[in-house]
Amino acid sequence: MFQRVRNEPPHAKPLDRIRPDAKELILQLLRKDPADRPSAEQALQSRFIQTAQDEYHIRMTKTSPDVFADQHTIYENMLEFSKFDKFSKVIMTMAAHQAHARELGRMQKVFMEVDEDKSGFISKEELWKALTENLEQKMTEEEFEVLFDALDADRTGRITYTEWLTATLEKGLLAEEATIKRAFQFFDLDGSGEISADELRTILGEEDALRAMKIADINESGSITEEEFAIFVRETVAKNLQADKQGRKGSK
Repeated sequence: MFQRVRNEPPHAKPLDRIRPDAKELILQLLRKDPADRPSAEQALQSRFIQTAQDEYHIRMTKTSPDVFADQHTIYENMLEFSKFDKFSKVIMTMAAHQAHARELGRMQKVFMEVDEDKSGFISKEELWKALTENLEQKMTEEEFEVLFDALDADRTGRITYTEWLTATLEKGLLAEEATIKRAFQFFDLDGSGEISADELRTILGEEDALRAMKIADINESGSITEEEFAIFVRETVAKNLQADKQGRKGSK
């Protein structure tokens, strides 16, 4: 299935039922080479979007300044994420994919505000400007470099939408059963019902795999069961929520 998605053209027949200008835009966005796809700004200038704006009276204006009303929470989430180990960061990525649209609205609005050039990515300069201009808590350039490096998972020098969601998502969503199950299945490469040391090494690398196994393999069997995995995730969430409460008490 993966090879078909990667190598074959998209199955366009289902798109025959939608309007031609919408089909044209979708096919452009589904091009195999990311460099051949339109940018977010180019997509907004497509025939479909322009026509839709006129037909449905949609105004493509900048998000209002109060989009940063919850900026303190987002800032704290980003800082917490930067301190996570690689094992926890992968699980957070699963949570970002699992989250529903209603849970992503606030992060999406802030992303669009920070992405000033509407490229679909957040550059280092854009994030620095957003943090220094809109947050009461200032950080040094050294602290910012550590934070940006933690967010930029694919080392491209810019923050993708998925990377942004992963870092700013409320950590409580990690404890949801569907998220835990999906994350466990991601690590359980052979579908055996347990995560082996080899599977951890394949995904995390030697050092992080050893650290994860030491923490999550409660019965020291040499593998992580789904129950042990769930306990690890929920304990991680509980620790972060407790630390967050203590931090808020200390700031009062």
